[in-house]
Amino acid sequence: MWIDDTYRVVLFGHRNFYGYRTLDKQLYPLLKSLIRTKPFVEIYIGRNGEFDLYAATVVKNVQNEMGKANNAFICVLPDPQRDIDY
Repeated sequence: MWIDDTYRVVLFGHRNFYGYRTLDKQLYPLLKSLIRTKPFVEIYIGRNGEFDLYAATVVKNVQNEMGKANNAFICVLPDPQRDIDY
C-alpha cells in the first residue's frame, strides 16, 4: 500500500485584500510550523488577486528563511476563460 506523506496547503483569496497584518501574523508562523513538522509540504497559491500575490510573498519569505528541501511552492494559474456560463 502506498502512503503519501505530502501535506498540502491551498491558498486562494480575493481580488481586493486588506488584511495584510493579519495574514502576516497568522500565515507566517503556520507555514514555518508545517515545514518544521511535516515530511513534505506542497503550497498551492492562486495568481489572480491581491491576496494571492501577498500570500506568495509570505511563502517565499518563509522559504528564504527555512529553505526548500521539504516544501514546494506551486502557482495555480487562473482559467483563461473568465466569462464562462455555469
